[in-house]
Amino acid sequence: MRAENLIRRELRLGILDSFTRDICAKLIKTIDQQLKHCSVLSGTSDHLQSRFRSDELDIFVSSDPCFNFDNVRRKFLYNEPSLLVYPASMEFPEKNIEWSTLQFCGIPFIGLSNGSGGGKLFDNFILSHNIPICQKYKVDGVCVLLELVNEGMGWSIVRPAGLVQHKKFLNNIKVAPKPKPLLSREVYLISKKSFSYELYQSVYFSLAQLIRDILAPKTIALAPWLKDDLLIVDPATEKKKPFSEFIADQKDEIGCYKAIS
Repeated sequence: MRAENLIRRELRLGILDSFTRDICAKLIKTIDQQLKHCSVLSGTSDHLQSRFRSDELDIFVSSDPCFNFDNVRRKFLYNEPSLLVYPASMEFPEKNIEWSTLQFCGIPFIGLSNGSGGGKLFDNFILSHNIPICQKYKVDGVCVLLELVNEGMGWSIVRPAGLVQHKKFLNNIKVAPKPKPLLSREVYLISKKSFSYELYQSVYFSLAQLIRDILAPKTIALAPWLKDDLLIVDPATEKKKPFSEFIADQKDEIGCYKAIS
């Protein structure tokens, strides 16, 4: 009845820190006509999950699918492989950097804290693959991490969405493929089942479009080798699709991206 009578809704939205600069404002602008009031919280997946559990959020973007949550909706949005970042002063091979190269490069690994999704993801990765590295620093945000790499204090593994927001550091930082095996972060949209399905779908479609139009192209501009491994969602089918297929579908005759209506 609310939808049929065009009654605007209240929205309590949670956004990952790595989505705040390029995605958040444009998302709110896109769905503004459906909203009576909107509050936005940003943070790590753990922080947003905690606020969701305490009934402070209706819907949030998360790098954790929250399979242990009851009575929630979840839809896949995005899969981004991790990247290696290191000081530009370091003389590493241009291609195929190995873990052994990083292990004995003379500077330590800089990691994210265990309270972040990225920190947990990488800690589980090195444990499961038995990769020995010297980790001297742990920080709670990508900005501080990149500042340390920029100062030559170490190297790190980062998610492209976070790197895209802090391009100012790239003058003194090199970006390269992470040593194998692949390490990717999946991003989901989570909401309560009691939350308006119509508004959930609006947020979902808007996020999918913004990721395809803005975040994915900016990622490929930084790391062209990711075009086949970067996965986006086709909201019409809700299936994962390599960004390279999207590029092929959306290029015009002079090779520019077409705008998505």
